[in-house]
Amino acid sequence: MDVVKFLRYEINQSEFNELCKDLVEKTLGHIQKALEKAKLNKADVNSVLLVGGSTQIPYIRKTLSKFFDEKNLYFDISPDEAVADGATLLAAQLNKIFDTSIQNIRLLDIIPRSLGTDLYYNKKDKNGYFNIVAERGTKFPFEKKQFCTTLYKNQDEMDFVVYEGEDTVLTNNNVLGKFTLTNIAPARQGVPSIEINFKVDENAILYVSAVDTRNGNSESIKILPHKGRLTDDEIVQMIHDIEIPEIVID
Repeated sequence: MDVVKFLRYEINQSEFNELCKDLVEKTLGHIQKALEKAKLNKADVNSVLLVGGSTQIPYIRKTLSKFFDEKNLYFDISPDEAVADGATLLAAQLNKIFDTSIQNIRLLDIIPRSLGTDLYYNKKDKNGYFNIVAERGTKFPFEKKQFCTTLYKNQDEMDFVVYEGEDTVLTNNNVLGKFTLTNIAPARQGVPSIEINFKVDENAILYVSAVDTRNGNSESIKILPHKGRLTDDEIVQMIHDIEIPEIVID
């Protein structure tokens, strides 16, 4: 017969706060990262919406209030209702329903992961790097361009691999597609100018093209939403694996 044991251990508020401290510091690091991504600083924030059970903890509320320089913290908005409100606004936008109560509200679509290609700096570079063309959080539709060149004399073709992810290590990101630009005009190493174009339309369809700017020869690929894309769980894990600096609480 199994013996069931129960443990009751009481801790005071100070001990509880100390146990939470490392996790709260890491959370502040994520907040700081989000502000930097949005090109904002704390002074640009008027109020803070808190969602989730942990936001009921006094220590977390006090720490966030201090981090945001005593800005207003809001707890009275239901996350379930917020999702429903957002879905309603999106439906109104898609059906071109205009109402004075929502005329000043804008809905922005963003890409959830950074998009880019493989990059090699020299002939000896075997592993390559992730060259980000559009950063995670970029609003779409958009179109972004970069330029690259050849590694060899008279190199007549160039392979492109399209990735999504956040890791500088190429193989730690997700492959979305591949294509090859051929018939590059003969030239010395580093002379050709190859234009890489990333375009995401209003339907979240990704178009990637490469053009030899000297002879106009081009190649492209079309990548549909969700085709080869990461799952939500994989996205969360990938973002979690990124090293986020902790902000030390005094």
